[in-house]
Amino acid sequence: MAACACLCAALFGCAAKEPTAQEANQDRQAAVQPTPDAKEPERIEAPLREGKGEITVLVLNASGKEGAARKAAEKIEAIGFEHVATGNAAYHQGNRVSYHHEEHRAEVDEVAALFDSLPPYDPYCYEDAKSGGWSMDYDILVVVG
Repeated sequence: MAACACLCAALFGCAAKEPTAQEANQDRQAAVQPTPDAKEPERIEAPLREGKGEITVLVLNASGKEGAARKAAEKIEAIGFEHVATGNAAYHQGNRVSYHHEEHRAEVDEVAALFDSLPPYDPYCYEDAKSGGWSMDYDILVVVG
């Protein structure tokens, strides 16, 4: 009797059927689509550091002269910057000042004036770390060459 029921169900379309390729594809797409109440995670950006008390400066010695970065950092600290770090870089001729945010332009110009790093070539605004090749942890980069 059970065999007869199965045969009848199969003949008349009452049995569970396998989904077609198109139906299976639609099911997969529906599973990937976000539900209306699902939100994409918000990208949280750090607030822009403002003023000499918050803006971070990295001074790199590319001159080959020992202590050049520290001496330059002291000049920057003397005009009120509080977060100044130093390091070394490959040799570079001349001084260079770069920055990330146009909002820091007034402070950047003040730093650039200390090192005769003025337009038309400096200061230079890098839009992201990839184009600048340095850490986004610092707002202003000074290369002493």
